[in-house]
Amino acid sequence: MGQPIHVKPEEKSDDKKYTQNVIKEKCFKYVESSIKESESEAKRFLHEGNACCCSEKYKDAEEYYLKAYDSAMRSKEDGLIWDSLQRIGCVLGRQEKYEKSHEKFKESLKYAIDKNRLFTTYFNLGISDINLENEKEAISYFEKAIRTNPEDVGAYFYKAVAHINRRDFDKAEDGLKKVIQINPKHAKAHSYLADILFYIGKRSEEAKSEAEIALKLFNEQRNVEMVNHCEELLEKL
Repeated sequence: MGQPIHVKPEEKSDDKKYTQNVIKEKCFKYVESSIKESESEAKRFLHEGNACCCSEKYKDAEEYYLKAYDSAMRSKEDGLIWDSLQRIGCVLGRQEKYEKSHEKFKESLKYAIDKNRLFTTYFNLGISDINLENEKEAISYFEKAIRTNPEDVGAYFYKAVAHINRRDFDKAEDGLKKVIQINPKHAKAHSYLADILFYIGKRSEEAKSEAEIALKLFNEQRNVEMVNHCEELLEKL
């Protein structure tokens, strides 16, 4: 996925490519399984769009997904309409057309015919609102996603990111600790928690401990940029 966010209270997280990559992963990870059973016209267009995405030809992918949407609307297949709208939202986001991306995700809500689709839609709307700097709305969507799937670590994590952007560090800290409770090896949660504790001058020993955990995990992942970030933070602690 894209470049990591280095969260600091004095600056707003501005990593639209990273969060759009998350949208792509969240959306495609679920819907790919729904297009392997048959080869309708809409599904063929979805396959073509996926191939364009793999080559980072997002404008071409958008055109195929729009054709899939038109075909699904004609055949009145709610699941495929949802799939198409989600993918259109993803590729619009990758082209940094964030408002249009958000519109497509919101339109897909009425076609979210099961719990997984509903969760994905809420999650993607939350990510879109982070990109649009609508953190209050993002938090609301992540809360809906969490109610739909209380064990999804991503929804807690990005809800915490939205709180950081709003400079609500107490709620961000609680959210990151929830992420770590669910997944103790979530490297970014440890790193962001260390950043918060350090930059607002709270509990330097705890900040050091979180940074050391994050450093170990990022070394295992061979994430050089975040390793450097953690090492720089530890030098200050």
